[in-house]
Amino acid sequence: MDNAYEDQHQVVLVAAFEGWNDASEAATDAVKHLINHYDSRIIGHIESDDYYDLQVSRPMLCTVLGHKRIVWPQTTLYQARVSDDLELILAIGPEPNMHWLDYCREILGIADEVEATKIIALGSMFADYPHTRALPTTVNDGADLSVDDQTYSGPIGIPSVLTMTAAQMGFDSDSVWVSIPEYLGGDDCPEGSLRLLERLSALLDTSLNMDDISRRARRWKADAQMLVRYNDVLANYVHQLEEQTDQSDSNILMSAQKAQQLVAETEAYLQSLDHGVDHGAGNGSGDGE
Repeated sequence: MDNAYEDQHQVVLVAAFEGWNDASEAATDAVKHLINHYDSRIIGHIESDDYYDLQVSRPMLCTVLGHKRIVWPQTTLYQARVSDDLELILAIGPEPNMHWLDYCREILGIADEVEATKIIALGSMFADYPHTRALPTTVNDGADLSVDDQTYSGPIGIPSVLTMTAAQMGFDSDSVWVSIPEYLGGDDCPEGSLRLLERLSALLDTSLNMDDISRRARRWKADAQMLVRYNDVLANYVHQLEEQTDQSDSNILMSAQKAQQLVAETEAYLQSLDHGVDHGAGNGSGDGE
């Protein structure tokens, strides 16, 4: 019975980082949602001394029960039980400023200790995309970051470094990204967090609790609609983005349909060869007497 339980029980580390990879705090908000909605407890910290420039990620002064204390930047890891079959290790903290590989190896060392088999990093980036369409998400395999975008060449953040390092160390790993409308970048974006959680649910093959964040996402969309309604310049810009997005989606659909048609024609041709159909008959190319 114990062996059967171990075979079914899955431990997955899910991480999100404040900063450049966290547009509108959509990624860290998704992890906070999981922490708040499941039975979770703190299991460890990654301290700041070796990884953070304190002039960039400054410590905070807080007052707790009348006593002042300094809160240093650090990564906190939580254990959250989603079901009898699934346990999440949730890592959240500021993107480190230094020694990224050492930092990633320390997180992955903890993942190895708790026998996690999969690493998933969440991220959100600003993009020219309308809030009136479902915010797009992509999933990149840590072992091959070119899966979803074979043309990108440029800077990357700690989620990509973490998942690539995880793959090199033998973990199954993915990074999940959502695009956030840049013109709404001053506020949080629960719609982006919701989309990340939906993709995370699919990767984990489970149904995560999303009730609260779904309600927040609906309010976010209603507030965005109200903002556009009373700003003609913004309304025109959103309309342009809608046209661009719809045209791009249409082109992608047409390409997919053409690809399917080509596959179907190729399969039909190969089947005809198997049945001995002579494609040259009747075209004047046969030998005559």
